[in-house]
Amino acid sequence: MVLLTVLVTLAAGVVAVPTPAQAAPSAAAYLAEVRTHTNHERTIRDRRALANSACLGRFARAQAARMAKAGRIFHTQDFAAIGRTCGLRAWGENVAQATGSDTGRGVVAMWMRSSGHKANILSTTYRHVGMGAVRRDGKWWVVQVFGRAA
Repeated sequence: MVLLTVLVTLAAGVVAVPTPAQAAPSAAAYLAEVRTHTNHERTIRDRRALANSACLGRFARAQAARMAKAGRIFHTQDFAAIGRTCGLRAWGENVAQATGSDTGRGVVAMWMRSSGHKANILSTTYRHVGMGAVRRDGKWWVVQVFGRAA
């Protein structure tokens, strides 16, 4: 009985000790979560999952870096270059700035509350996605570039 009391006391003490803040995930881990939740939103609505595109990913990473450097969100200026370079007949983009405590799941949820961003995520036109994320000053700068091959 004494041992049980000691164990319960120790367990209660461990629970009561505050834990240090978790370190931010790597960009790769953050984007893996964005990809998982983006495709989840699609598949629960009977749409095919988006395949990864390395070409679109290069554009998305460059756009995320530009936004982080500028400290504001904005869309890619030259979508025609993306289309030509990646061989697309259709493309679109989602951009976001999220606080460091946000998760990949959180940014997808934010996009799903916006009609235009939601339309991109759920579009049956798109078959591929490339993504980029940069963490700067405690914020994530996140980009999804969607496409469909010509």
